Amino acid sequence: LARKLQAQGLGYLRLADSAQVNADALFVSQATQAEVGPVVEADSALGRAYQDMARSRRVVIVEGEGNLSEASGVEACRHSLEATGAQAVLIARYTPGFSAGPLVAAAQRLAPHLAGVVVNAIPQPKWNWAMSTLRPKLHEAGVPLLALLPEVWRLCGVSVGEIAEQLGGELVTCPEAADELVENLMVGPMAVDPAPHHLGRKANKAVITRANRVDIQLGALPTNTVCFILCGPEYPTPDILIETQNRGIPIIRVEGKLLPALDLLEGLFGQVRFHQAKKLPVWEHVLEQHFDFGALYKRLGIAA
Repeated sequence: LARKLQAQGLGYLRLADSAQVNADALFVSQATQAEVGPVVEADSALGRAYQDMARSRRVVIVEGEGNLSEASGVEACRHSLEATGAQAVLIARYTPGFSAGPLVAAAQRLAPHLAGVVVNAIPQPKWNWAMSTLRPKLHEAGVPLLALLPEVWRLCGVSVGEIAEQLGGELVTCPEAADELVENLMVGPMAVDPAPHHLGRKANKAVITRANRVDIQLGALPTNTVCFILCGPEYPTPDILIETQNRGIPIIRVEGKLLPALDLLEGLFGQVRFHQAKKLPVWEHVLEQHFDFGALYKRLGIAA
Protein backbone atom coordinates (compact mmCIF):
# COMPACT_ATOMS: atom_id res chain seq x y z
CA LEU A 1 0.00 0.00 0.00
CA ALA A 2 2.88 2.36 0.80
CA ARG A 3 4.42 1.71 -2.62
CA LYS A 4 1.08 2.43 -4.29
CA LEU A 5 0.71 5.74 -2.44
CA GLN A 6 4.30 6.92 -2.50
CA ALA A 7 3.72 9.21 -5.50
CA GLN A 8 1.29 11.19 -3.32
CA GLY A 9 4.13 12.33 -1.03
CA LEU A 10 4.13 9.69 1.67
CA GLY A 11 5.12 9.49 5.31
CA TYR A 12 5.18 6.39 7.50
CA LEU A 13 4.99 5.96 11.26
CA ARG A 14 5.04 2.74 13.28
CA LEU A 15 3.22 2.45 16.59
CA ALA A 16 4.88 0.43 19.42
CA ASP A 17 8.55 -0.28 19.96
CA SER A 18 10.48 -3.53 19.66
CA ALA A 19 13.28 -4.97 17.56
CA GLN A 20 10.72 -6.53 15.21
CA VAL A 21 8.78 -3.29 14.83
CA ASN A 22 11.95 -1.37 14.08
CA ALA A 23 12.72 -3.95 11.40
CA ASP A 24 9.30 -3.23 9.87
CA ALA A 25 10.08 0.48 9.68
CA LEU A 26 13.50 -0.21 8.19
CA PHE A 27 11.98 -2.38 5.46
CA VAL A 28 9.46 0.32 4.53
CA SER A 29 12.29 2.85 4.24
CA GLN A 30 14.17 0.49 1.91
CA ALA A 31 11.19 -0.55 -0.22
CA THR A 32 9.47 2.81 -0.72
CA GLN A 33 10.16 6.51 -1.13
CA ALA A 34 8.31 7.26 2.09
CA GLU A 35 9.68 9.52 4.79
CA VAL A 36 9.91 7.16 7.76
CA GLY A 37 9.43 8.80 11.12
CA PRO A 38 10.44 7.55 14.57
CA VAL A 39 8.78 4.50 16.07
CA VAL A 40 6.41 5.78 18.75
CA GLU A 41 4.91 4.08 21.78
CA ALA A 42 2.18 6.32 23.24
CA ASP A 43 -0.84 8.01 21.66
CA SER A 44 0.38 11.42 22.86
CA ALA A 45 3.70 10.96 21.09
CA LEU A 46 1.93 9.52 18.06
CA GLY A 47 -0.29 12.58 17.74
CA ARG A 48 2.69 14.94 17.76
CA ALA A 49 4.70 12.80 15.32
CA TYR A 50 1.72 12.52 13.00
CA GLN A 51 1.03 16.25 12.94
CA ASP A 52 4.71 17.03 12.36
CA MET A 53 4.90 14.65 9.42
CA ALA A 54 1.54 15.72 7.97
CA ARG A 55 2.89 19.24 7.49
CA SER A 56 5.19 18.05 4.71
CA ARG A 57 3.44 14.87 3.52
CA ARG A 58 0.06 14.58 1.85
CA VAL A 59 -0.47 10.99 2.98
CA VAL A 60 0.79 9.52 6.25
CA ILE A 61 0.46 5.79 6.98
CA VAL A 62 0.45 4.82 10.65
CA GLU A 63 0.92 1.09 11.13
CA GLY A 64 -0.32 -0.33 14.42
CA GLU A 65 -0.82 -3.81 15.76
CA GLY A 66 -3.04 -5.62 18.20
CA ASN A 67 -5.83 -8.16 18.44
CA LEU A 68 -8.93 -6.43 17.16
CA SER A 69 -11.10 -9.36 18.22
CA GLU A 70 -10.55 -8.15 21.81
CA ALA A 71 -12.15 -5.03 23.21
CA SER A 72 -8.81 -3.70 24.47
CA GLY A 73 -7.30 -3.92 21.00
CA VAL A 74 -10.22 -2.06 19.44
CA GLU A 75 -10.05 0.64 22.10
CA ALA A 76 -6.31 1.07 21.60
CA CYS A 77 -6.90 1.49 17.87
CA ARG A 78 -9.69 4.00 18.48
CA HIS A 79 -7.47 6.08 20.77
CA SER A 80 -4.74 6.14 18.12
CA LEU A 81 -7.24 7.29 15.51
CA GLU A 82 -8.52 10.04 17.78
CA ALA A 83 -4.94 11.15 18.47
CA THR A 84 -4.22 11.55 14.77
CA GLY A 85 -7.58 12.20 13.13
CA ALA A 86 -6.66 9.48 10.64
CA GLN A 87 -8.79 6.96 8.74
CA ALA A 88 -8.34 3.26 9.53
CA VAL A 89 -7.89 0.30 7.22
CA LEU A 90 -8.84 -2.60 9.45
CA ILE A 91 -7.00 -5.82 8.51
CA ALA A 92 -8.18 -9.20 9.78
CA ARG A 93 -6.27 -12.38 9.04
CA TYR A 94 -8.36 -15.44 8.29
CA THR A 95 -8.07 -18.15 10.94
CA PRO A 96 -9.99 -21.43 11.34
CA GLY A 97 -13.51 -20.67 12.53
CA PHE A 98 -13.39 -17.11 11.17
CA SER A 99 -16.75 -15.34 11.20
CA ALA A 100 -18.05 -11.90 10.34
CA GLY A 101 -19.25 -11.06 13.86
CA PRO A 102 -16.03 -9.85 15.55
CA LEU A 103 -14.97 -7.96 12.43
CA VAL A 104 -18.34 -6.22 12.17
CA ALA A 105 -18.20 -5.29 15.88
CA ALA A 106 -14.72 -3.82 15.54
CA ALA A 107 -15.66 -1.96 12.36
CA GLN A 108 -18.75 -0.47 13.98
CA ARG A 109 -16.71 0.67 16.97
CA LEU A 110 -14.27 2.43 14.66
CA ALA A 111 -16.95 3.58 12.20
CA PRO A 112 -16.34 7.35 12.41
CA HIS A 113 -12.72 6.77 11.41
CA LEU A 114 -13.08 3.68 9.20
CA ALA A 115 -11.91 3.73 5.58
CA GLY A 116 -12.58 0.03 5.11
CA VAL A 117 -11.72 -3.52 6.05
CA VAL A 118 -9.53 -6.21 4.53
CA VAL A 119 -9.67 -9.94 5.19
CA ASN A 120 -6.28 -11.46 4.45
CA ALA A 121 -4.86 -14.94 3.83
CA ILE A 122 -8.10 -16.72 2.93
CA PRO A 123 -7.27 -20.36 2.06
CA GLN A 124 -8.39 -21.60 -1.32
CA PRO A 125 -10.94 -24.09 0.16
CA LYS A 126 -12.64 -21.16 1.96
CA TRP A 127 -12.64 -18.75 -0.97
CA ASN A 128 -16.17 -19.57 -2.15
CA TRP A 129 -17.44 -19.16 1.43
CA ALA A 130 -15.75 -15.77 1.67
CA MET A 131 -17.32 -14.57 -1.57
CA SER A 132 -20.79 -16.02 -1.06
CA THR A 133 -21.23 -15.64 2.70
CA LEU A 134 -18.68 -13.32 4.30
CA ARG A 135 -18.87 -10.56 1.70
CA PRO A 136 -22.71 -10.27 1.82
CA LYS A 137 -22.69 -10.25 5.65
CA LEU A 138 -20.22 -7.40 5.74
CA HIS A 139 -22.25 -5.51 3.13
CA GLU A 140 -25.49 -6.03 5.06
CA ALA A 141 -23.82 -4.68 8.20
CA GLY A 142 -22.72 -1.56 6.34
CA VAL A 143 -19.02 -2.40 6.63
CA PRO A 144 -16.99 -1.00 3.70
CA LEU A 145 -14.99 -3.89 2.27
CA LEU A 146 -11.77 -3.00 0.50
CA ALA A 147 -10.52 -6.52 -0.20
CA LEU A 148 -10.78 -10.22 0.32
CA LEU A 149 -7.24 -11.49 -0.20
CA PRO A 150 -6.34 -15.11 -0.93
CA GLU A 151 -3.65 -16.99 0.90
CA VAL A 152 -0.53 -17.04 -1.29
CA TRP A 153 1.95 -19.62 -0.10
CA ARG A 154 4.98 -17.80 -1.48
CA LEU A 155 4.21 -14.85 0.78
CA CYS A 156 4.48 -17.19 3.77
CA GLY A 157 8.07 -18.14 2.93
CA VAL A 158 11.18 -17.26 4.90
CA SER A 159 14.62 -16.48 3.58
CA VAL A 160 17.66 -18.73 3.81
CA GLY A 161 19.34 -16.08 5.93
CA GLU A 162 16.42 -15.99 8.39
CA ILE A 163 16.61 -19.76 8.77
CA ALA A 164 20.34 -19.63 9.45
CA GLU A 165 19.85 -16.89 12.03
CA GLN A 166 17.01 -18.73 13.77
CA LEU A 167 19.10 -21.91 14.06
CA GLY A 168 22.35 -20.19 14.94
CA GLY A 169 23.75 -22.01 11.90
CA GLU A 170 26.70 -21.38 9.65
CA LEU A 171 26.07 -20.60 5.99
CA VAL A 172 28.94 -22.59 4.48
CA THR A 173 28.14 -22.29 0.77
CA CYS A 174 26.51 -19.69 -1.47
CA PRO A 175 26.12 -16.81 1.02
CA GLU A 176 24.94 -14.69 -1.91
CA ALA A 177 21.74 -16.77 -1.89
CA ALA A 178 20.78 -15.74 1.66
CA ASP A 179 17.76 -13.80 0.38
CA GLU A 180 16.26 -16.76 -1.52
CA LEU A 181 12.81 -17.72 -0.25
CA VAL A 182 11.94 -21.09 1.24
CA GLU A 183 8.27 -22.04 1.00
CA ASN A 184 8.39 -25.62 2.30
CA LEU A 185 10.41 -27.63 4.79
CA MET A 186 11.04 -31.35 4.26
CA VAL A 187 12.80 -33.80 6.53
CA GLY A 188 15.10 -36.30 4.84
CA PRO A 189 13.96 -39.92 5.23
CA MET A 190 15.28 -41.48 8.42
CA ALA A 191 15.51 -44.92 6.85
CA VAL A 192 16.58 -46.23 3.45
CA ASP A 193 14.27 -44.50 0.99
CA PRO A 194 14.41 -43.32 -2.62
CA ALA A 195 15.15 -39.71 -1.65
CA PRO A 196 14.39 -38.10 -5.03
CA HIS A 197 10.92 -39.66 -5.02
CA HIS A 198 10.20 -38.56 -1.44
CA LEU A 199 11.79 -35.11 -1.64
CA GLY A 200 10.51 -34.31 -5.11
CA ARG A 201 6.97 -33.90 -3.85
CA LYS A 202 7.45 -30.26 -2.83
CA ALA A 203 9.12 -27.34 -4.57
CA ASN A 204 11.06 -24.34 -3.25
CA LYS A 205 11.99 -26.23 -0.13
CA ALA A 206 14.64 -26.54 2.52
CA VAL A 207 15.78 -30.11 3.14
CA ILE A 208 16.80 -30.79 6.73
CA THR A 209 18.71 -33.96 7.49
CA ARG A 210 21.67 -35.26 9.44
CA ALA A 211 25.03 -34.15 8.12
CA ASN A 212 26.18 -37.76 7.76
CA ARG A 213 23.27 -38.70 5.46
CA VAL A 214 25.14 -37.99 2.23
CA ASP A 215 22.79 -40.32 0.35
CA ILE A 216 19.82 -38.10 1.14
CA GLN A 217 21.73 -34.96 0.24
CA LEU A 218 22.75 -36.38 -3.14
CA GLY A 219 19.22 -37.60 -3.74
CA ALA A 220 17.76 -34.15 -3.03
CA LEU A 221 20.09 -32.30 -5.39
CA PRO A 222 18.05 -33.01 -8.57
CA THR A 223 14.83 -31.84 -6.89
CA ASN A 224 13.68 -28.25 -6.46
CA THR A 225 15.73 -27.53 -3.34
CA VAL A 226 16.48 -23.99 -2.17
CA CYS A 227 18.87 -24.94 0.64
CA PHE A 228 20.13 -27.76 2.85
CA ILE A 229 20.09 -27.72 6.64
CA LEU A 230 22.65 -30.26 7.84
CA CYS A 231 22.58 -31.15 11.52
CA GLY A 232 25.29 -32.79 13.58
CA PRO A 233 28.99 -32.48 14.31
CA GLU A 234 30.14 -33.67 10.87
CA TYR A 235 31.18 -31.17 8.20
CA PRO A 236 29.65 -31.51 4.71
CA THR A 237 31.67 -33.79 2.46
CA PRO A 238 33.75 -32.32 -0.37
CA ASP A 239 31.39 -33.82 -2.97
CA ILE A 240 28.37 -32.12 -1.39
CA LEU A 241 30.20 -28.82 -1.04
CA ILE A 242 31.20 -28.87 -4.70
CA GLU A 243 27.78 -29.93 -5.99
CA THR A 244 25.85 -27.37 -3.95
CA GLN A 245 28.26 -24.60 -4.88
CA ASN A 246 27.91 -25.47 -8.57
CA ARG A 247 24.11 -25.50 -8.34
CA GLY A 248 23.89 -22.34 -6.18
CA ILE A 249 22.29 -24.20 -3.27
CA PRO A 250 23.35 -22.89 0.15
CA ILE A 251 24.15 -25.22 3.03
CA ILE A 252 23.27 -24.20 6.57
CA ARG A 253 25.39 -26.20 9.02
CA VAL A 254 23.92 -26.72 12.49
CA GLU A 255 26.07 -28.49 15.07
CA GLY A 256 23.10 -29.55 17.22
CA LYS A 257 20.63 -32.38 16.72
CA LEU A 258 17.89 -32.51 14.13
CA LEU A 259 14.77 -32.56 16.33
CA PRO A 260 15.57 -29.38 18.31
CA ALA A 261 16.30 -27.66 15.00
CA LEU A 262 12.88 -28.68 13.71
CA ASP A 263 11.24 -27.21 16.80
CA LEU A 264 12.97 -23.89 16.17
CA LEU A 265 11.96 -23.87 12.52
CA GLU A 266 8.32 -24.53 13.35
CA GLY A 267 8.32 -21.29 15.33
CA LEU A 268 9.98 -19.40 12.50
CA PHE A 269 7.54 -20.46 9.80
CA GLY A 270 4.63 -19.66 12.11
CA GLN A 271 5.78 -16.07 12.80
CA VAL A 272 7.05 -14.93 9.41
CA ARG A 273 6.90 -11.23 8.56
CA PHE A 274 7.00 -9.37 5.31
CA HIS A 275 10.63 -8.25 5.15
CA GLN A 276 11.79 -9.84 1.89
CA ALA A 277 12.07 -7.75 -1.26
CA LYS A 278 11.39 -10.86 -3.38
CA LYS A 279 7.83 -10.90 -2.03
CA LEU A 280 7.00 -7.38 -3.22
CA PRO A 281 6.09 -8.22 -6.85
CA VAL A 282 3.92 -11.12 -5.67
CA TRP A 283 2.14 -8.99 -3.11
CA GLU A 284 1.59 -6.12 -5.55
CA HIS A 285 0.06 -8.54 -8.07
CA VAL A 286 -2.35 -9.86 -5.43
CA LEU A 287 -3.42 -6.33 -4.47
CA GLU A 288 -3.91 -5.26 -8.08
CA GLN A 289 -6.28 -8.20 -8.55
CA HIS A 290 -8.27 -7.94 -5.33
CA PHE A 291 -7.91 -4.54 -3.60
CA ASP A 292 -10.40 -1.73 -4.29
CA PHE A 293 -7.94 1.16 -4.47
CA GLY A 294 -10.60 3.44 -5.96
CA ALA A 295 -12.81 3.09 -2.88
CA LEU A 296 -9.85 3.78 -0.59
CA TYR A 297 -8.77 6.87 -2.52
CA LYS A 298 -12.33 8.21 -2.46
CA ARG A 299 -12.57 7.70 1.29
CA LEU A 300 -9.22 9.42 1.86
CA GLY A 301 -10.05 12.24 -0.55
CA ILE A 302 -7.00 11.77 -2.76
CA ALA A 303 -6.61 11.39 -6.51
CA ALA A 304 -5.97 7.95 -8.00
